[in-house]
Amino acid sequence: MSSCELETSKENKFIETAVKTTSTDLSLVISRYNFVTYLRRYYDHSVLPLFRSFIDQNLCLMKLELDLQFLKTCKAENLKPKFTHIKVASQHFKSSESYTKCQQLIIQSEIKLKKNCLSHTHRFVKRLKQNLKQAVNPSDFQSLLAITQSIQNDKNHIQLIADIELLYARLYKIQPQCDEWETIIEPPPLQLNNQQLQSATKFRALCDNFRHHTTKHLTKSDNNIRKYIAALKTLANDHTIVITKPDKSKGVVIMDKVDYINKMNNILSDSTKFKKLDHDPTIQKEDKLTRYLLKLHKEGLISESDYKAARPYLM
Repeated sequence: MSSCELETSKENKFIETAVKTTSTDLSLVISRYNFVTYLRRYYDHSVLPLFRSFIDQNLCLMKLELDLQFLKTCKAENLKPKFTHIKVASQHFKSSESYTKCQQLIIQSEIKLKKNCLSHTHRFVKRLKQNLKQAVNPSDFQSLLAITQSIQNDKNHIQLIADIELLYARLYKIQPQCDEWETIIEPPPLQLNNQQLQSATKFRALCDNFRHHTTKHLTKSDNNIRKYIAALKTLANDHTIVITKPDKSKGVVIMDKVDYINKMNNILSDSTKFKKLDHDPTIQKEDKLTRYLLKLHKEGLISESDYKAARPYLM
């Protein structure tokens, strides 16, 4: 039996064994923070794994979409992600046309792979959604979809302790761990004294305050980064300027393109320092140097490693 058939049979089992109830029979309102207890209490044990799988696959789908967007941006902007950097024998090869084409092929192959994974995950999420719709009543189904969307929206936020009362309950062993009451229909109630409740309130306030200030700071930093990126893109697209580095120090120099070309022409026009050649003698000199190094190597005057290190690489 193939993996697809196993998944289909497993999903059908979820549907067949799920216990459907009407919303009028439920005394507990389902939410993001109690859906585990809710599904265990009012539905068959197979519904919760089905919903968890639905959440996981939706998060996987979101990640694939972001990955695909990143790769398409790299391709459009001619950017080279880190995974396209290939180890080569010489750094000179990285400036060659073949190396650039190889990087482009890697990005294109990765885009194709992500598209296939995205298509497969889309179909799988669609099947899970249909199975979940058949396993629970309509009102709970809409609530579960809203919970899934809420989890997706908060996935990029800072995750802090949400249920302080449950934290105290577990510390004082008032309520067992979730994996210890898989088959319990009615979980034991929480019984915290006034001091514990006051401490929980203060702790929650500190967590909320920390999260608020952190989110505010990150949002402000993101806005500044966007401004810098926009300024750099504006400079990069300005063809009237030349961006280069200074001769004897670190930094960035921005010059008018016309002035830059005129100054370069003035420097090169000095016949006492520069001479115009009719041909490029580089290949002949490299060939002469290579033959001389090979002669030294054959005579045993230099080692194999010295010969390879000193030999010029032909592009």
